[in-house]
Amino acid sequence: MRNRLPRQPKNLRARLSAASTDGTDGRSWIAWRRTQDLVELGYVSARTARSWRQKRRLPAWAAGWIQLIANGDLGRIDTAWAQWQLCRGEIISPDGWSFRPAEVATIAFRNQKIRFLEDDLERLTADHRRLQALILAWVEYLQQHGLAPPPALQVELQKLLPKRLKLTPR
Repeated sequence: MRNRLPRQPKNLRARLSAASTDGTDGRSWIAWRRTQDLVELGYVSARTARSWRQKRRLPAWAAGWIQLIANGDLGRIDTAWAQWQLCRGEIISPDGWSFRPAEVATIAFRNQKIRFLEDDLERLTADHRRLQALILAWVEYLQQHGLAPPPALQVELQKLLPKRLKLTPR
């Protein structure tokens, strides 16, 4: 029968925060931690935890793991995540932005939505330019024949067309 891993106690993060590490590798505080704390934090047997305490030294992986649990320091997992933190169920960026798991899960959807909206904007901008050119051509045609759009339409056309255009007949 395999040994079951110990369950993480509910108040573990609070206990760790109260007893902070040295901020670098988590090894300096091993001497005064209880063996049971090391068992719970490192997911190791009591025998391994006692060995660490006797040597007054944690393996690098255990120190990193304990730092991750104690401070939420994601840089311990990968240097690309340096200065990112996990805290109270949120991931916090170096700039102080915090994201809940549901927000992180929607990033791909939001990026896809942004791409669609950018495509729509590009298409609508092109359509707007084509319509503007068409209206300009229509106004020029009217002016060549000594006509002008009705006054109510002139007001609306001025909003759509460049300011330089005068909508009066020749």
